[in-house]
Amino acid sequence: MKKNISLIIALMLVFQAVKAQVDPHFTQYYMHPLFLNPALTGVISDGDVRVSGIYRNQWGTVSNPFQTVGVAADMLTTNNWGLGVNLINQTAANGGYNNTSAYASVANNNIRFGENGTHYISIGLQLGVISKRFNAGKLQFGDQFNPSTGTYNPNASSSGTQYIQNLSQTVFDAGAGIAYFDATPDKKVNFYGGIAVSHLTAPKDNFSGISDATIPMRITAHAGAKIVTSPTLVFYPNIIYMTQGNAYEAVPGLHAEMKANDDFSFLVGANYRIADAVNAFTGFYYKNYTVGLSYDVNVSQLSSYVKPVNSFELSFSYIFLRNTKTDTHYFKCPRF
Repeated sequence: MKKNISLIIALMLVFQAVKAQVDPHFTQYYMHPLFLNPALTGVISDGDVRVSGIYRNQWGTVSNPFQTVGVAADMLTTNNWGLGVNLINQTAANGGYNNTSAYASVANNNIRFGENGTHYISIGLQLGVISKRFNAGKLQFGDQFNPSTGTYNPNASSSGTQYIQNLSQTVFDAGAGIAYFDATPDKKVNFYGGIAVSHLTAPKDNFSGISDATIPMRITAHAGAKIVTSPTLVFYPNIIYMTQGNAYEAVPGLHAEMKANDDFSFLVGANYRIADAVNAFTGFYYKNYTVGLSYDVNVSQLSSYVKPVNSFELSFSYIFLRNTKTDTHYFKCPRF
């Protein structure tokens, strides 16, 4: 199995450009909001500047194929415009494949309605580039192993390279989204949600060798609620649905925030990526710092071939207040 894993991954990466999901995904998707929906740029609770990071290690037992790192920063201006930047890097096949995307995003958070104007609609746009690279020297194929001894010969030529038509490409990309949130203070239940579309420009994907191949649009719908049951206990039911090409994922979940005091909260929760994985989450909030750790237990057919095929994520977020007076502080973003 290990002899052919690089070929398997290479084929997945080549053909998914036309057939399936090509973008990374996160269990703690609300901890990387600018990747989730550009309309969330500047939608920040307890402050007006946010920096965040997330690291995902997926299928670590399968020759360490997928590692994803995301970093982002955004802010809310004095006139309620959100500005942000978002970087994501994904590597696979022990570094043989590298996918980096960089975006700038802007969102208008000034659309309000309701009796007291506490219901908000935010519209966001992101522009950036996607850069993909193959390092064929780091890929290992089955015909580079000695069938008698199992020894790998890095100097041996391989027929597997025929599946890699192009070693690099950089393309322009754009996306847009809309989000709603109820910022009415002192309510027991506040709802929020949004829809985003990525790859609106249908950027070309030359890795398959097909002249008209493009990166398919990714459509994301997400929603949830903040339910206050007591001064010390808040629940966040949530759901996300994403589709790209012929791939999709639906993830319902429930998280809880247990407040020890105004400065410290303990976070815990779980969600289920339907027909794929069960995800457990824990973390804490302390003086505008949020740290989260999640672990995915794979329940798909892949677990029948390679065991275990689990994944974990580590996330970090810090929010602070500049000398800017904003009036969106009543809305508390989920801390997960």
